[in-house]
Amino acid sequence: MKKISRLFITFILSACIVFGLLGCTTTSNKYEGKTIINFGCYEGGWGREWLDLAIQKFEQMYPEYHVVVDYNKSYSGSTLYGKIDVIPQDMYYTSVNLYDFIDNDKFMDITDVLTTPLNEYLSDSLIPVTETKTIASKIWSDMNDYCKSYDGKYYNVPFGGGFYSLNYDRDLFNSKRLFIAKDGSWCNLSGDLSVGQDGIEGTYDDGLPVTYEEFQELLKRMNKNNIIPFTWSSINGYTQHFAHAMSIAQDGIEVFNTFKFMEGSYTFEGDDSPTTITKANAYLLRNTRGKKDALQFAKDLIEGGYYDSQAGAASMDFLTAQDTYLMSIENSKHGNGKPIAFFIDGGHWYNEAKNTLTEMADMSDDYKDRHFGVMPFPWFSDATATKTTYFLSSASSCIAIRKNANEPEACKKFLAYLNSDEALSICTRSCGIIRFMNYELSEDDLAQMPYYYRTMWEASKSSDVCYNLCDNPLIFKNYSYFDEMGWEWSCTTSNGIVLNNPLNNFKNSETRNITVDEYLSALRTGGESDWRNIYSGE
Repeated sequence: MKKISRLFITFILSACIVFGLLGCTTTSNKYEGKTIINFGCYEGGWGREWLDLAIQKFEQMYPEYHVVVDYNKSYSGSTLYGKIDVIPQDMYYTSVNLYDFIDNDKFMDITDVLTTPLNEYLSDSLIPVTETKTIASKIWSDMNDYCKSYDGKYYNVPFGGGFYSLNYDRDLFNSKRLFIAKDGSWCNLSGDLSVGQDGIEGTYDDGLPVTYEEFQELLKRMNKNNIIPFTWSSINGYTQHFAHAMSIAQDGIEVFNTFKFMEGSYTFEGDDSPTTITKANAYLLRNTRGKKDALQFAKDLIEGGYYDSQAGAASMDFLTAQDTYLMSIENSKHGNGKPIAFFIDGGHWYNEAKNTLTEMADMSDDYKDRHFGVMPFPWFSDATATKTTYFLSSASSCIAIRKNANEPEACKKFLAYLNSDEALSICTRSCGIIRFMNYELSEDDLAQMPYYYRTMWEASKSSDVCYNLCDNPLIFKNYSYFDEMGWEWSCTTSNGIVLNNPLNNFKNSETRNITVDEYLSALRTGGESDWRNIYSGE
């Protein structure tokens, strides 16, 4: 009888597996009776670890809730806009043009969540919450103004990103003596390192070039030592934003904010007096000295041959480019290419490359603790920046709840926790994300982070950080133009040559003969004509 029973049970269990879709379930389902929070997460460069870890803690705080996440790249922009009313997801991590979603009543008013102290909003948590700050009080001021610019209420929480910078292989720099000593000689990390661009000893930029002249000497030294300076993928956005970030690093935050708020003045090259900048003529700031310097940087890089032969090729998708960069030292040992020093990409690249880094660590002890860092852009002689300046990636990323959410109160609880100091630390510690808020990391947090994440965090705390988002209605209502590279480099020369990416334009045979001045002139003309499409007067 026992044998028959066991066989019968085995049959039933097999049937449950084979015919699961017919409804064979168990009443011991641990999520039965819980309130389900359906979350749609754009799984891009920052991955999912930050959210998975936060969910683990939140479900300990609120056992009555269970968060179900759909990781999918369709949760962004116009794609999300077209289906947000009918899909099951109530909450989103995404990048959007906020104005479109609010103006068409797609997002929930979450003002109460952001303006109530977290210990009060989460007072019913099983794990006591002691943080007395509000979420709104922590958001960076320009981001805060941007969030409230529609009607004074909050409909999203700005998320975070990384920096466009000179991503460099610190281990390669160390082994090949590519750091700069205080006496101007070359050294490794055991040498007496120069203080770097911030002028402070013992920080992330020690031993790195400060001026463009020093950077050029570094590139020449790399060539002599059989090192390829640069590589990049075929994704235009990374190189476009990189060149834009270079221009911002030269101009500095004061010039950037003159454009961002479209008020102030700027003295253009060749002028004796400053030009007053308004919303009607802000397009003129496509022609700052920083723009010219960035174009010169790109031109010099290409004409100097300081790049991998496959850089930007169609076959170099972002994963292939990452692997090419990371494996370059190992491959060079076997006569296949040369080591590559710099990788052009957004600040999320290291998180995307975790699998390759793990595989390399398993392959050899030499790769168990690799170090990559953030290098400040070197200053040209005419740079007006007085402090290291970075341009932020992923500025339009946010967390929001849709207007017709099935479980609004549960979603608001989870949103509150996701923006607590604890959850902010989880983000940065696990994935390197710099959240758009004021918070600190503990020594324990920093000890758990790869060197690359630590340098990006240090850079965020000690540098000027630029991003377009603010309460300027011209930007708020037309953010896609400023976010999708139309503003940065797209233009047409007087003889009809279309340009949109300095590195690729100076590299490609059809456009390589364009001069820096011709490119700059096209930017000025194109900026004026495009401006008429978004500026209707006041």
